[in-house]
Amino acid sequence: MEEVKFTNREKQKDSLAIEVDTVGYGCNILIATGDDRFGHDWADYDFEEDNYLHAIDLQVANCFEFGEYEGLDKPSDLVGKSISIHDGSPIYPKEEITEVIAVYKVKDYFPYDELIKEEGWAIK
Repeated sequence: MEEVKFTNREKQKDSLAIEVDTVGYGCNILIATGDDRFGHDWADYDFEEDNYLHAIDLQVANCFEFGEYEGLDKPSDLVGKSISIHDGSPIYPKEEITEVIAVYKVKDYFPYDELIKEEGWAIK
């Protein structure tokens, strides 16, 4: 699996799996949705459905879009924020992101095409 370099959110096509370290929760995965199949499916995701999105959702701390929150435009902007991205600043010290470890394409990190094929999961 090849690590990717993030250039800017305007050119971000692929959804990204971002490995981060936190003060108290260790390594976690965040997903920054892009303009790809995962991003489009995620926008319509029904949390009640059992599909590939649910399988991935169980393995990540949060999903978000760069630009969705003020001051969050690239992976390094995550440092100092809460692992619960929607909270902004950490409510609890353990939640603070201390480092961005690596950035990968979601389709490489979670090979969802294979998940869909193996499990017969399709988005309705």
